[in-house]
Amino acid sequence: MKKCALALVLFVMIFAIQSVGAKAEAQAEPYSGAGIAIIAEIKDLRDYEAVSSDGGVSALFLDINGAGDAVGSGGEKIASLSFLKTEINKNGKSAVLRLRDETSAEAVLNELNGDDDVTLFSENGQRLKAARAVLTAASGALDLRGETLSDVAEIRNLGNISMAKTVVLTRAQADADIVFQLKKLLIDVWLAADTEEDALYAVSVGCAGILTEEFAAAANALSRWNDLRRKPLIVSHRGNTGVEKSDGNYLPENSVQSAVQAVRECGADVIEIDVHLSKDGKVVVMHDEDISRTTDANGLIGEMNYTGGLDRIEIYDKGGYSSSALDPNAEKIPLLDDFFQALEYDDNAFYIEIKTSGDKGFALVDEVKRTIEKFKFEDRCNFISFFGDQIAYIRKVMPEYSAAMLSNRFYEIPIEAMRLCNPYNAVYSPSKSELSKNVCKQLSDRGVLVSSWTYNSGDLYEDFYSVDAITTDDLTLLNGQMLALEAKTKKISKKARHAIKFKADAVDNSGGREEVLCDAVKIGGDAELISKGDAYYVSGGAEITVSLVYRVGEAAHSEMNGVLMSAPVTLKIVSGCAGSAQGEGILLSLVAALCAFAIIRSKR
Repeated sequence: MKKCALALVLFVMIFAIQSVGAKAEAQAEPYSGAGIAIIAEIKDLRDYEAVSSDGGVSALFLDINGAGDAVGSGGEKIASLSFLKTEINKNGKSAVLRLRDETSAEAVLNELNGDDDVTLFSENGQRLKAARAVLTAASGALDLRGETLSDVAEIRNLGNISMAKTVVLTRAQADADIVFQLKKLLIDVWLAADTEEDALYAVSVGCAGILTEEFAAAANALSRWNDLRRKPLIVSHRGNTGVEKSDGNYLPENSVQSAVQAVRECGADVIEIDVHLSKDGKVVVMHDEDISRTTDANGLIGEMNYTGGLDRIEIYDKGGYSSSALDPNAEKIPLLDDFFQALEYDDNAFYIEIKTSGDKGFALVDEVKRTIEKFKFEDRCNFISFFGDQIAYIRKVMPEYSAAMLSNRFYEIPIEAMRLCNPYNAVYSPSKSELSKNVCKQLSDRGVLVSSWTYNSGDLYEDFYSVDAITTDDLTLLNGQMLALEAKTKKISKKARHAIKFKADAVDNSGGREEVLCDAVKIGGDAELISKGDAYYVSGGAEITVSLVYRVGEAAHSEMNGVLMSAPVTLKIVSGCAGSAQGEGILLSLVAALCAFAIIRSKR
């Protein structure tokens, strides 16, 4: 009897082994578009009707002809511009209009006005710039798929000169490093995607959007992860000044030492500093024009010489303490030159805030430009300001540079923010108290970046993934928070019949790491990826490219939940290794069946 029972158990094992396949998953919710924008290329009227009710699609990409009509791939009319501009936004989506030639651009300019909520798209930078000069509230997207590009600085330059904050690249043009370096220069990337694998690749390298004809497939590929997370730029506000030191004091704001600590110890992507022009023409780094708040002296920077004057004055921390009692070489009021020298070999970017308006501000911008060129920091600097005249002047004398328009106003709909920043091709930079997450999402769908400030408490966690850049005085708020996923190795060799458990390091801003077990998705290669339980198998082909996936909500100590995806990892399949995951299952089944047969036979 016992032998029969054992045989029955073995037959059950056979059934269980044969039943193992892909991981069992709950039915995925439709993609909400929360993690990355899907821009649907409309080929015909059927596409237009399907997209209008598709919650996963953020924007409609429409080809405009010389008559001012949106047309399909075969030239058939889909709808007139007059109809589209009123109907598309009603469905919560935005319109991306391709200016295919000069007659197309002229038709768009004749039909639309400067306040219309659209994104203009072209592969011709001059055409896009000319149209943006008329439709000042519109956003711009530059198609660079046909270009041979040398580096991220060239991409930034082409985008900004064409009045575009978003560029369209191919998979071959955009890896994770390029996308992030562009983000540090305040340029977002939409990836042209032809397949589901391309869509997943776009997420894995940090793109802001997917431009695709296969929009349903892209939405399906992303539907498993409606809480996908794109890490924003971490901006250190005047250096890491909000952290109390062991002696009870703080690092002085806008000091070189606070900036160096922010970059090298706390993982800041960007250092924000404020500048004024001294009487003798030096670019002085200090927030207030009046030096009395952060020193024991008095006076206005513009009325004082730096040499022999400001350069002798120590700067204090926010508690009003100088470090001179502890350090005989306490830091004096610094110049922009001092920051560039100290961080010359680091990879951080800069936000340089122009604190003065009018002619004094223009003179300051000119001197900052000379300093940037002297240190060859052209590919590391961005500008920010509350003053529209200064952003306009920066666009005039340095059109290739990115700038952000600071704002203390709350906007309820995206077009209001677009009217503020798009005439200057600027990033929208609201204070945290004036931030609307809904407006941020809609601006992202329109190719407008959002950089918010200044977070020094738990509200940082609430808004972290809603913006493209987030500014704080206290970078230690992010210690222990999983912000990125790094595969343990970039390339792994595995025999095709051997199980793989994908592991990665979940990394915080200061370099803290926690090893985690990940899921994986295929994003390229000719091999097959098969999942069984917590393990994966690869079968056939020479290589496979995957992205690792981890749900941060599984970590109890994390303040920010969501799904992280690693940069692509390539697995080289070792030759001469026969078998597959399915083959292993069949082999185990046969072994179990033989054992059961032997038990029954022995009973007889």
